Amino acid sequence: MAAPAPAPLPPHDISPEAVFDRIGERYDHAFAHNQGQLDACAALIARLAPGARVLDVGSGTGRPTAEQLTAAGLDVTGIDVSGVMVDLAARQVPGATFRQRDLFALSPQQAAELGEFDAATTHFSLLGEPERVLTGLRKTRDLLRPGGLLSFAGVQHLESDGDAPVPFFDFSYVPSPCTADSLTALVQAAGFTVHSLTSAHHTPPTDAVSARTHLFALAQRS
Repeated sequence: MAAPAPAPLPPHDISPEAVFDRIGERYDHAFAHNQGQLDACAALIARLAPGARVLDVGSGTGRPTAEQLTAAGLDVTGIDVSGVMVDLAARQVPGATFRQRDLFALSPQQAAELGEFDAATTHFSLLGEPERVLTGLRKTRDLLRPGGLLSFAGVQHLESDGDAPVPFFDFSYVPSPCTADSLTALVQAAGFTVHSLTSAHHTPPTDAVSARTHLFALAQRS
């Protein structure tokens, strides 16, 4: 008997918190060894001084980004909407600090408690409609010191790909179009100067997530 099709992921009926609480440690199996993400993080590390403060937005299980940043001697704080992910990350990367926070609902007090950062990573945590991505980038920018660095990752999706749902663990979704040009334009519109843009193909070792081309921008707060 064929496996049941993934359940659709209605944007207003299932919260990101509920989605990632359910995915949990399975995320590690699919993405903890994403070479493009590891390379993008290494490029960021090369520009930072030891002990620099880095904010990992959508830190997930802590792997690979927070783990890699911490191993490089950086002061890492991760935020994620999922309490399950925050607990996993705290166990797996004890050298970093993790908080259950929603970037889009961050209060002034919560922002002040987080403080100012030398750099931020937003690896696949700001996805969806361009307006939402732009809002998330601007909120991230506000947490950076002047001249702070950003490593931003998105999933390439061309108009020619059509509107076929993309499987994502127990769910499926129809991604918004995303190209190198549109991603660069969003990062620039949020108040960053893009220094480099790279792409890498990732094939997860599981049928629960489809192979995709990922885009990585290294940028600096203007």
